[in-house]
Amino acid sequence: MYWLRIILIALILPWAHIPTFCQAFPCDGSLLFSTNSGGPPTKIYKVYFGPFGLVTFGQIKYYSDGNFNGLGFNPKDNYIYAVRTNSNEIVRIKADNSFEVIGNVPNLDELTTTAGDCTPDGYYLCHDQVLDQILVFEVVENFALVNQIDLFWDPISNISGPFTARIDDFAIDPNNTTVAYSFQGNYSDSDLEPEETKGFLLKINLDFQSPNVGMVTPIARIPRDVIRKIGSLMFSANGGLFAYGSTSQNPNQAQNRLLNIDKSSGVAAQYTATGPGAINSDGCSCPYSLSFTNYANPNFALCSDSKLNYTLVVTNRTFQDIPNASLVDTLAEGMIISNISGNFNGNFAAGTGIGTRILQLDNIEINARSEATIQIETEIIDLPIDIISNQAFLTNLPEKFENDLVSDDPATVFVGDATRIFSDPQRLKEFTIEVTHPTDCLKPGDGRIVLSAPVLIPGIEYEVNMRNEEYTEFARNVIIDDQHTFVLDSLFPGEYTFYKITPRTSRCSFAMKDTTVTLEAPNELIQADIFTNSPICEGATLELSATVFPPEGTVQWSGPNGFLSTDLNITLDTAVFEQSGLYEMVFSYGVCEQVRKLEIEVAPDIEAKISSKDNYCERDTVRLIAEGAGNLHSFIWTNPDGIQFSNQVLEIPFAGIEHEGLYEVIIDNGYCKDTTSKFISMLPTPTLTLPSLVKSEFCNPGVLTPELSGDTNVSYAWTPGVGLSCTDCPKPEIALPVNPRYQLNVSNEFACQDSADVFVFLDQEGLIYIPNVFSPNNDGVNDYFQVFPDCGVACIDEFQIFDRFGGLVYSLSSLEQFSNPGIFWDGYINNLEASVGVYLWQLEITLIDGTTRSLKGNVTIIR
Repeated sequence: MYWLRIILIALILPWAHIPTFCQAFPCDGSLLFSTNSGGPPTKIYKVYFGPFGLVTFGQIKYYSDGNFNGLGFNPKDNYIYAVRTNSNEIVRIKADNSFEVIGNVPNLDELTTTAGDCTPDGYYLCHDQVLDQILVFEVVENFALVNQIDLFWDPISNISGPFTARIDDFAIDPNNTTVAYSFQGNYSDSDLEPEETKGFLLKINLDFQSPNVGMVTPIARIPRDVIRKIGSLMFSANGGLFAYGSTSQNPNQAQNRLLNIDKSSGVAAQYTATGPGAINSDGCSCPYSLSFTNYANPNFALCSDSKLNYTLVVTNRTFQDIPNASLVDTLAEGMIISNISGNFNGNFAAGTGIGTRILQLDNIEINARSEATIQIETEIIDLPIDIISNQAFLTNLPEKFENDLVSDDPATVFVGDATRIFSDPQRLKEFTIEVTHPTDCLKPGDGRIVLSAPVLIPGIEYEVNMRNEEYTEFARNVIIDDQHTFVLDSLFPGEYTFYKITPRTSRCSFAMKDTTVTLEAPNELIQADIFTNSPICEGATLELSATVFPPEGTVQWSGPNGFLSTDLNITLDTAVFEQSGLYEMVFSYGVCEQVRKLEIEVAPDIEAKISSKDNYCERDTVRLIAEGAGNLHSFIWTNPDGIQFSNQVLEIPFAGIEHEGLYEVIIDNGYCKDTTSKFISMLPTPTLTLPSLVKSEFCNPGVLTPELSGDTNVSYAWTPGVGLSCTDCPKPEIALPVNPRYQLNVSNEFACQDSADVFVFLDQEGLIYIPNVFSPNNDGVNDYFQVFPDCGVACIDEFQIFDRFGGLVYSLSSLEQFSNPGIFWDGYINNLEASVGVYLWQLEITLIDGTTRSLKGNVTIIR
């Protein structure tokens, strides 16, 4: 049975006085953690959360002689309590970088502690790894060991018995202070058994009134690549669980990773930024804070005739009542409070509240662990176009809270910042504009713009803000007439963009969607035309001319490659292709202007040529290609016979001597023409004839005999060379072994050539003579059954003779010499004369070309 051992409260060290708050830490929900390397000094860092998930770490305290572990922030006095390493001392850590020993643990020479925290009612708890207990100390006004809690596994975890694993920190849940969370390390250490719960987030029952106090429940395993060791656990003010530790399997590696952990599921996420590294770390926080927020909805409003709400929320997460607070909120000038609601109590100060821009509430009561909400509804009368800030103040707080509290905008990541809204101008949506354009080129300042809008108040002076086409901003003051209209006169040609109209007696203004009005010069009063002789060929004269009215105006020509001229008429001698392009003529007379444009084309010199060989062999395909610069449109070929063709490529397949001569082509690019010619020579070419098929029994050498016509002064090349007596002669002999196909290529002195193929076959007629009768009577005539192969037989593979019952009476194999009759059947079977009669035979032979044949027949013995 697991039990809570109650120790008689023993007063160890009485205090001379209650510590002053000047040495205390602010209880504001900040995440704090300490680092050291197993000895002094100990540093304390604060975690700062910025925009876009940015996290930074700032050192706030330094204890040169301190070597602490098991840190816990005590919300009763706002000090941090810890165990001094390698001792049995409990210390109070102060904000002025000092600490004091407040007591020694009785009956222990040394505490083996790495985990600790404080309860909201001021007790300091630490876990001793030797006792496997959580020790509970009174530390605020006296020092005493008041409880020792044995830890044991939750039976539903399938692990039974005492909990003896090492834990490096634990943190009490501010939303359920009867529960603390811890972590069982996931690295090699005998103190981290059992193996099955390594890397688990753990929940510890700290309900002192429960029979299950000290019960440890595994929640979920956190993956090793996320964390292996957690030295620091701490809760934020809103109840979020954070950890600081290491992913290394070596427990002595520096801890430098911050995590956010879902306490219900164990799902953990690392922050990208790494923090200060140290072998030891320990965390704490004071999530029992007092917060004051001011939220604007919406965070923008029109500068007049609109509404906006501020919601003030005071959240008392502490365990102390606030009995008599005061709240003051002064709205920006031009805003009026129209209604106040919410769940709060208190008294409105005289002269504040609805109908004013000031709210003061006195005697506000906010109980411990509760919240007060005040919603202020406002009407906006007249605000400047700007960012409007609002910040409320909470005063007359109990001494514990030390200072007055200013409201914080929860919509930002910054702490203690004023709530900001954007005051937008009114939108001028319904209006009409009438334009009178200037009427004189030389005296153009008679343009007018008339703007009418129902919201403009007659008799009121307004400032009209505009910008011109160069984005230069300027303003004019106007008086609105009875038709809700104002006039801007004496305007020159150009663009005028209206963007704001502001009453001179108000801070609010009208914004317009950028509305651009163009006053055009009377360009129709002048005239201009331009002319050219383009398109022209490169090298010709390019002419540009203009007629204008009135003649007193000025002309400005511009064109490709930086061309500029102020002449009315322009002549460009020997024009080049690079002068092609867009030309523009601007005729100006005062502010009036006429623009004329011309697309000029100077066609490039074609530089015609014929791409082709100079010489062709007879029977070749003559291929002539006409080429030139620019976009080529047409081609006219003339051959030696005067016949014309119109394709860019002229092809003559199987050309002969009759195609020799001069070829001419005329190329046209649409504007220019060019002519070129080329002489084509036809070279004499041999003509070769070979029989397509040659048969031979190869008893005597065969000869390959080609026939030539035309140019016969040629060289010979036979392929392949196997089986030929020569490869460069006109008539090679065929010898064994032979190739079934030969090719002959003949070439003359001009490299003109011809080729032909011949196929060589073995003549298989009469390959072998086989008699059908023999007389084995030893008279020296026809005594053996001998076969007589011709020259085409290379080998008798197998020769077998059978009697009429199918019995084998004779056989031979692999015979390459056939002249000796004694190797053939002598008519005896097992040394006995064979009976006269008919015998069957079968023969397998291989021919000299590598093929095989099978033969069958019969032979008759006579005696």
